[in-house]
Amino acid sequence: MLDDKKCIGCKYCSWVCPYDALHYNYTANSMEKCTFCAPRLKEGKEPACVTGCPTGALLSGEYKNNKNAFAHRAREFPGFPDIGIEPAIELIPLKKDRKTPEMSAFSDTHVSAERINLQSAVPKIHKKITVVKELPLIVFTTIAAILVPLFYAVLTNKVTILPLFYIALGAGAYGISTFHLGKKMRAVRAILNWRHSWLSREIILFSVFFALSAGYLLLDITVPIIGWTIITIGALSLIAMDRIYVIRSVISKQKMHSGTVLLTALFWTGIFTRQWLIIYWFAFMKLFLYTMRIAERLKQRKIVLLLMSGIRIIFGFIIPYIVYKRTGNKYISTVISSIVIGELIDRCEFYADFDVISPQKQIDEDLKNVIKHSQKSYFKK
Repeated sequence: MLDDKKCIGCKYCSWVCPYDALHYNYTANSMEKCTFCAPRLKEGKEPACVTGCPTGALLSGEYKNNKNAFAHRAREFPGFPDIGIEPAIELIPLKKDRKTPEMSAFSDTHVSAERINLQSAVPKIHKKITVVKELPLIVFTTIAAILVPLFYAVLTNKVTILPLFYIALGAGAYGISTFHLGKKMRAVRAILNWRHSWLSREIILFSVFFALSAGYLLLDITVPIIGWTIITIGALSLIAMDRIYVIRSVISKQKMHSGTVLLTALFWTGIFTRQWLIIYWFAFMKLFLYTMRIAERLKQRKIVLLLMSGIRIIFGFIIPYIVYKRTGNKYISTVISSIVIGELIDRCEFYADFDVISPQKQIDEDLKNVIKHSQKSYFKK
């Protein structure tokens, strides 16, 4: 069951559900799902889908976790990813010939040339997570990855900053992040599930960090132990941000991404403290991970993404290096601005690359694999 009075419309539940059970209602600005017609069940009636089926193909009843009854599990069939969620989906063989129903377009590896042409009919998959939809989160997480190392640099006397500018930057990030929510006035409810949700932990930790760090700068406190405690809380908040995207049903060939918040924050730490060893090390790590993605795009011939990769490298690495080497701190604002542009592009690509399993996507991938295998078999003959 989903309580509409508590839902804030953050959409995170749809990210982690591999069966597309939850959907965002753009009219109500909250999530919704099938509840098997709970009000009808309370009245002792069958769900509407059961009573409305003209062939009696649907029945409702209590789920029994009987391992012997699940000889045909969903993991054996294309289109139904198995990531350990129970009860998941049970496929029951037909009564007449006891054959399991076919769950993808076709599974025969010997396919005629005519059927190979069906490749053009593969449906376009709707992505749950896109750059446009998650733009508020992109801005918020990018600023968060800057604020924590910036406070560290101030604490270690490497940088001086106006407290009001720091507060405005953090408050602006918070304000922008609320645009991700369907129910903005319920944003405070996001902290309630701190025992289980990394999103709740992130909000609590970063809020505490920002409030304490802003107070530390505004009141000009100089107690080291307080400052280091605030830094620790800030680091934990960044870890929590990255943990939100550690999802079992995620589709990704590259386990580590150059756009992760913690890696970006460590890179900014080197920049703000002018520690060249830190800068070079984390710049190398980010560039190495980014190059791996470029190599994948070259294989797939994604021209637009390759152009974006070029822009990201130019603004994120080449321009800052050349400007700083030639002018030093004279044009430091240009250096920082250029790096910010590069990091924003990298964070955008993080969300563009981040995708999760769904039945439609799984069926499409199965279909593509069958077609690819069939083409090879056909041309060999």
